Amino acid sequence: QLMADQGLALECAENGRGLLIGGNVGCGKTHLALAVALHGIEHGKSALFYSLPELLDKIRKEVINGSTDLLDRAKVVDILVIDDCGTQRFKDFGDETIFKIVDSRYNNKLQTIITTNAIGMDKFKEMLKGKEGESDRSDRICSRIVEMTEQIWLPNEGDYRKVKREEE
Repeated sequence: QLMADQGLALECAENGRGLLIGGNVGCGKTHLALAVALHGIEHGKSALFYSLPELLDKIRKEVINGSTDLLDRAKVVDILVIDDCGTQRFKDFGDETIFKIVDSRYNNKLQTIITTNAIGMDKFKEMLKGKEGESDRSDRICSRIVEMTEQIWLPNEGDYRKVKREEE
């Protein structure tokens, strides 16, 4: 299965299609996402990588200081890698901001690569909604993500960091 997933990731790298990669901690999601982004960079595309909590925090700080530079860049960069999506809880600013980014990238058909600890679209949607499950934006965000990405779910891959430590 892992070979098929790597093949799909390579296909997305070559055709510019987005990718949603879900799996347990340490199973190689970020490594796979970065490989796709590096392929694009090697072919002259611009790329931006952030964990979602860090991206939202930096955008929030910029907005407080009267700037939207990072938000604007996230909307238009050729390849955007959003790591650890779902590890935060969306509230007002974050929910609106991620919707703006995803909506802009969806409308402009820009490659977006997302990693998450969720395994399956239902779990991913649940993670975006948070505990209260009140966000109707998460439904719109997920709808766009489904349309603009291929999905890779890695439910059976172990934590390679843990295995590496045990081998040492």
